Amino acid sequence: QRSSWRMYSILALRLGVISIGFTLSLLQYYSLKKFNGNEQLNKHRIRIQSTYTTNTAVKNAVVHIGPHKTGSTTIQEYSRILSEQLLVDGYDMPWSHKFPNGTRFHGGWDNQVEIATCFIKDPKQAARKAYPCRTDLLEAGKSIGHSFNHSILLSAETFDNLVEDEVASLYDYLHPTWDNVTIVAVYRRFYDWLASFHNQVSKDHMTTWLTQDLWYKFQQNSSDHLGRSLLDDFNGIIPLQGEVKGDIDKPFSLEEYILYAVPRYKKYFSNVEVINMHDKSVDLADRFFCDMIPHAPKTCHAFRQKVAKDGTTRQENKRSKDIVYKELAYAAHRRGIFHIKAKKHLNDTVTAMQHYQEKLLNLSVEDFPRKCLPQEILDEIWGISEQAEQEFGLISNQKPERNGRSGQDQDDPIAEMKADFEQKSRSDLCEVDFDEVLGTDTWRVFFEKHAPAPPIES
Repeated sequence: QRSSWRMYSILALRLGVISIGFTLSLLQYYSLKKFNGNEQLNKHRIRIQSTYTTNTAVKNAVVHIGPHKTGSTTIQEYSRILSEQLLVDGYDMPWSHKFPNGTRFHGGWDNQVEIATCFIKDPKQAARKAYPCRTDLLEAGKSIGHSFNHSILLSAETFDNLVEDEVASLYDYLHPTWDNVTIVAVYRRFYDWLASFHNQVSKDHMTTWLTQDLWYKFQQNSSDHLGRSLLDDFNGIIPLQGEVKGDIDKPFSLEEYILYAVPRYKKYFSNVEVINMHDKSVDLADRFFCDMIPHAPKTCHAFRQKVAKDGTTRQENKRSKDIVYKELAYAAHRRGIFHIKAKKHLNDTVTAMQHYQEKLLNLSVEDFPRKCLPQEILDEIWGISEQAEQEFGLISNQKPERNGRSGQDQDDPIAEMKADFEQKSRSDLCEVDFDEVLGTDTWRVFFEKHAPAPPIES
C-alpha cells in the first residue's frame, strides 16, 4: 500500500508539473497572440528573428525626416515591401511590430506620421490636428529596443516640422535605448521643392476639404481661386521670417526646408546624413537602403533585386491638369461668363475644356498664358537655392581646385542650376493667367459654342 501511495504521489506530481507547463505555454501563446494580433504571423516573425545574425551588441536607430516632396513616399513604400528583410537585418518598425497582420491605421502603413506628431507640443499645429499622436505606436517603438533588443527604422516627413525643443524630445526618446542614431534627410533644390510642394498643397486643397465645400464656394463666389494661389502663397512666405507656426492657412513654412531643418537636428544628433536627390549617379532609395541603414546587407540585396526586376524607383512630378481646368471653369463662373449649375455640369464642363484645349486646339495646359512671380521674390528664392546648393548639392562634393580648375572636369553646377532656375521661373513658378485666357476670342468661342448647356431646373 505504501508503494502504491508513493507511485500515485509521483504520478500526481508529474501530472501537476505537466499541467503547470501547459498552463504557462497557453499564457505565453495568448500573450503573444494578444500583442501581435495574429498567431500564424507571430510564428513567422519568430522564424525570421531566429535568422537575425547581425551583431546585437549595437542597436541602431535610423530616422528619415523627409522633407516633404523629396522621394519620401518611395522610401516608405519600400520599407513596407522590405519589412521582412529589414527584420532579418535586425530592424523593426512600430507599425509592423504592433500590426504584423497588416492592419491599417489612420495615416497608413508606410508614413509613420502618427509617431512624428507625438513630438509636436502644440495641439493646434496643423499636422498634429490632422494626424493625432498614437502613444501605442510610441510604446511599440520602445518595445522594439527594450524587449526585443532590435534596431528601429522611422520614416515620416512630419519630422521636418519639429522645432528645436521638439527635436530635443525626439533625442530623449531615442537615447539611451539605441546606441547609434542616424538622421537622414534628402536635399532637393529649393526652387524645385517650392514648386512641387505648392502643387501638392493645391492638389490636396482641391481633393479633400474642398470637395465638400465646392458648391458653397461656387455660390458664394467670393474668392479668386478654388485652390491656392501660388503668387499669394509665395508672397506670404518670402522673405523668411519666424518659425513653424502650424497655421492651417499657411501652406508651408520655410523652416520645414532642409536648409533650416538640418541645423536643428545637428544640435542634438552627431550623425546627420543628407542624400542629394539630384545626383543621378545612384538611385535615391538605393542610397537610403544600402548606405544610410547600418549593417543591413539583406535589405540592400533585396532592394536591388526588386529594382532590377521592376525598373527605376524615380517618379516624375507632374502638374495636375484637372486642377487647371477646374480653376478655369471657376474663373469663368466668377466673372459671369458662364454659370455652373450643378456638380455634373462642372464635370462635363471640365471634360469639354480639356477636349477643346488638347484635341481641337492641339495644345496643353502648359500653353496657357501665365503670370509669374515678381523679380524680387525670384531673387529671394534664388539666394536660398544657391545657399542650399553650396551646403548640400553637387558643388559641396567637388574637390579643391587644381591649377585654377575644378577637381572634377565638369561644367559649373551653379551655372547649370541657374539655367534650370531661369527656365522654371517661367513655368513651374508661375500660374495660369485666367483673365488673359478668358479675354481671348478662342475661349469666348468655347463658351458660346462648345460649353455644355446647364441642366434644366425643375
